[in-house]
Formats: sequence, C-alpha cells, structure tokens
Amino acid sequence: MTKRQAKSITLKVWRYLRDHPEIWFKEDLPPSLYLLIVNLADKCPLCEYNKAKPRCVGCPLVYGKKCYQYAKWCCADISDTDTRRKAAARIVELVEKW
Repeated sequence: MTKRQAKSITLKVWRYLRDHPEIWFKEDLPPSLYLLIVNLADKCPLCEYNKAKPRCVGCPLVYGKKCYQYAKWCCADISDTDTRRKAAARIVELVEKW
C-alpha cells in the first residue's frame, strides 16, 4: 500500500466516523467502507502502510509509542458522542496534514 492510498482510505473512514460518532466499532461502518479496511493490519490503512517500520515510525497518529487519538476515540463511552466526534476530527486533521 502506498502512502497516498493509506491517506485516502484513512480519510474516507475517519470522516465518516467523525460524522457518525454513534458508530462504536469499525465493523459497523457501511459495507463499502468496511471492505476497504477489513483485511489490513489492525483494520487501519496507516498501520498497513507502516507495518514494516519499527513502532510505526512516521505515522501521523502515533504519540510516543501509542496511537493516542485512536485510543481516545476507542475508549470514549458510546454515549459520549462529542468526545468521539472530536477524536475522529483530530484524526482527520492529522492525516490531512500528513
């Protein structure tokens, strides 16, 4: 997977998640989006692109040793749509700048 492909797919998925913060799992994405990521490392184009690099060097979402923004989205309570929306929006912002 190229950087351009990883960025494009990531933005499609996370823009959707930003606009639909009620979605709890990536598996709940519309089939057309889920099929783009289902066979990728961690169901993430950025992980797929960076999987051969130690500790995901160069990934725009990694802070320290963690995918901090993803963890923020993932760990937010399902009823906390504001936190989920903001975390997804931050992922979109970081990937757009990448």
